[in-house]
Amino acid sequence: MDKRNLPALVASRICHDIISPIGAIGNGVELLSLSGGSSPELDLITDSVASANSRVRLFRLVFGATGSGQMLKPGEITALFRDLGKTGRLSCTWQVDEPEPRDHVRAALLAMLCLDTALKTGGEIRISKTGDRWTVRAEGRTLRREDGLWSIIEGGEDVSDVSPASVQFLLLPLALSGLGRSATVADGPEMLEISF
Repeated sequence: MDKRNLPALVASRICHDIISPIGAIGNGVELLSLSGGSSPELDLITDSVASANSRVRLFRLVFGATGSGQMLKPGEITALFRDLGKTGRLSCTWQVDEPEPRDHVRAALLAMLCLDTALKTGGEIRISKTGDRWTVRAEGRTLRREDGLWSIIEGGEDVSDVSPASVQFLLLPLALSGLGRSATVADGPEMLEISF
């Protein structure tokens, strides 16, 4: 066994163990609402459960172990994005029509997480593919990127003090290296784009 896969296995285990109780809470909330128990508190719990569920699904795809040759259908990603978008801060659009290998989808979602850090007040992220080239594009009024982290994506030096919230900046180049690819970053006044 390749011990470099241990962190992904740990992430998969954590996501697997957390998703079950979140689902049970969601089922309980649904039963409460069916019995006529509607309140602002119940609505808050419902929204929180849905948000936690979608985040765990995202983290399982991005940080979890991948099966050999596993393919993901467009509907799986669009459903995930629909659930993630319910918080209202960020809108994500999957513009890829064919099933794609999970390791390619992982790279695109890692790029999305990198772009999310620059959208301080929200915005839109679109993921598309033309031929063999992926493009992950963020648009928003207040884009702000931290140059040290962004240089890692294009093969610059690693930053020694990366926080857990920014681990995607370290993982994206590793994921792309495994695919035999590298990333380029383009930016403008209200856009930021990663392509690979």
